[in-house]
Amino acid sequence: MRPQISLPRPSEADVETQPLLSTSQSYDPRDSSPEQRSARPTSIRSVPSTLRALLQATWPVSLLLAIVLAVMWALYLVAWVAPRALNPTPPSAEQRARDAEWVSGSPYWADRQACRWLSLCGVHHLRWDPPAIEGGGADERPRGGAGESGRGRERAGFRRPRAKVAGSKGAKQVPEYVLRHAPLVHLHSGESFWPASVEEHLRHMRPVNHTAPGSNNGDGGSSHALLNLTSLDSLDATHGGAVYLTSTEDVETRPTWLTSRGGLPSSTDGENMGRSTAPAVLVLVEKDTDDDGPVLDAFWFFFYSYNLGQTVLGVRFGNHVGDWEHCMVRFVRGEPTAVFLSEHEGGQAYAWRALEKAAAEGDNNGSSQHSRPSGGGGGGDRPVVYSAVGSHAMHATAGSHPYVLPFGMLKDVTDEGPLWDPARNAWAYWHEPPGGEDESAFKPAAPIGGEAAPAPAGWLGFRGRWGDELYGLDDGRQWRLFNQYHYVNGPAGPADKHLGRNAMCPQSRCKVLDSLEVGRKRTWYT
Repeated sequence: MRPQISLPRPSEADVETQPLLSTSQSYDPRDSSPEQRSARPTSIRSVPSTLRALLQATWPVSLLLAIVLAVMWALYLVAWVAPRALNPTPPSAEQRARDAEWVSGSPYWADRQACRWLSLCGVHHLRWDPPAIEGGGADERPRGGAGESGRGRERAGFRRPRAKVAGSKGAKQVPEYVLRHAPLVHLHSGESFWPASVEEHLRHMRPVNHTAPGSNNGDGGSSHALLNLTSLDSLDATHGGAVYLTSTEDVETRPTWLTSRGGLPSSTDGENMGRSTAPAVLVLVEKDTDDDGPVLDAFWFFFYSYNLGQTVLGVRFGNHVGDWEHCMVRFVRGEPTAVFLSEHEGGQAYAWRALEKAAAEGDNNGSSQHSRPSGGGGGGDRPVVYSAVGSHAMHATAGSHPYVLPFGMLKDVTDEGPLWDPARNAWAYWHEPPGGEDESAFKPAAPIGGEAAPAPAGWLGFRGRWGDELYGLDDGRQWRLFNQYHYVNGPAGPADKHLGRNAMCPQSRCKVLDSLEVGRKRTWYT
């Protein structure tokens, strides 16, 4: 038999004084005494109050920290996005490797980190970079006027250039139609760096190959060599196109050979009207690529010793020593059909009928008048093109030409300044690229104005650069903001301009524009 366990029964008083809590009731600390509340552990509800008090005490620091983090994140995004937006041609793996080496050249740790993470390089070098130094005289205003009256007076004085047969010694003649349709170039009225002589430029250069053993001398281990057109071609055989023609003087002192004021075209009437002492270079390339008949491309090359870059918010970008620009006129069966104008790393192509024309003296039954309707075209034979101030980029109209950045922050500017007739003084060559793209064979043509083209013509095949190599981050003249350099590499020469191409443009994206109005709304990379 199981034992019985008896439990004491609570008295009625105990039941009345200690009521049982129902499941619907909750505990309220306010029902207990202060002594009981102080004896209990801290309530969970008091934790937010403690955090709130902490935030109230530290909110200025927290706000400042949040702002700093937001700014750093914004700068990082800009540093990542801006270089890609500003560079229409993405860098190759080799270029990225060279860039990493360039960044490592800074002697300052903070500069290297700012360059790597924020794309702000050499900011301690920033300063105003004017076109001319004070008192240097490089900003002398050009002779002759721009504007309607000046334009009419200048263009009316041009005579049609003709090839010189005497003394050509059997050299192949330049076709008459090439000279009849030779371009006229409006330089900018505020230009500081005028057309330059290639020969004079070489007198102030030395060959530099930093990739060659013993290159501390600056020329790949050899002693300083005097450069000229005859010896230039031999540099490729020795250095394989890795040579930079480097100035022997600091270009920021603006030496006279750099500004080349002597190359300013003549504004006097007569045979010298529009003639520059700096010869242009005409390269003629025969092709058979059109269903309508044989094709002849006439490349008019213009050389300047210095390219002055553009400014953005007062900071200058894109300077380089040496500058090759060109205008290519395509002829099919002797008739002009289109024109290509070089512009920075690309250019624009226009149908012949779209461009403004000027009539040289003796054209149109002897009339010296020129025609310039608003939509381009005109009754003349010679296309009129415009060279941007500083950069010398070629454009089809006068005015502002924004590119890359929004709101016109970065732009070329052209106007109707001194008119240059390159056919008055040009070295003419024939070029026969085997296979369409090997740009090695050049032969002098019969003279067309000025002196005969220098022979041998091997200098045109020079594969090196016509100016200084990219200055290092340790050079006080250099800075880079969002992948835009103050000084960039010197340019390649005519041999690197795809003379054997079938398309009108050297870049893959190319459209022949039908009007100047369309050209004002487009850029070469869109």
